[in-house]
Amino acid sequence: MKNNIVPYDELGFRIYLINPDMYELPDGTKVPAPNMKILQDEVFKVLCDKPFRLTGNELHFIRKYMHMTQQKFSELLNLSNHSIVSQWENKDDAVCGMDYNTEVLLRLSMEVYISNTISAEKLVKLKNMPNRSEPIYVRAA
Repeated sequence: MKNNIVPYDELGFRIYLINPDMYELPDGTKVPAPNMKILQDEVFKVLCDKPFRLTGNELHFIRKYMHMTQQKFSELLNLSNHSIVSQWENKDDAVCGMDYNTEVLLRLSMEVYISNTISAEKLVKLKNMPNRSEPIYVRAA
């Protein structure tokens, strides 16, 4: 059986759906009708492992998926201000131009986000740890 591969642009960048459910419009045109939550979850996972640099539109999708403002996103990535995020997102379908180490940090943060082991807010707090050491207190068993 041959796969039905359909281009899909509704996430802000082109992806290709394999054997999607289709909806027929009144004029007879057939359009993909994916479950958006499942689709967004899958696309986020694919972007996490994408073997190429991220584009501006992909970065925008990632930030929105993580429910972060540009300000919070810039804090997560240890950037001086959110205008850098805006510049990257404005690259649209071109590679966003993010520094390699920053992109690695982002992808690691995405992996953590997927695993639900830590929230995006906690990731931002980790970035803002004070530059000092204090004793560790642990309740003895």
